[in-house]
Amino acid sequence: MIKQTIQEVNKNDYSKAQLTAWSSIDEYSWRTTVKDHSAIVMVNDWNNKIIGFADMDNKGYLDQFSCTRIFKIRP
Repeated sequence: MIKQTIQEVNKNDYSKAQLTAWSSIDEYSWRTTVKDHSAIVMVNDWNNKIIGFADMDNKGYLDQFSCTRIFKIRP
């Protein structure tokens, strides 16, 4: 979800190299960070699929937020 969203939503604003670097997520580090934070997962009611998530550290810092590209609001 995250990699696809980065590459699709931001393709007009960043170079291919930037998109590749940004979407090259170290899953071990990501899982470790999420494990130490409080997380919220957003689920679509009509098909029970994850549409986004956010996580926050114990000091209230919003560390990560992602919403799948399908639910991105377009003008």
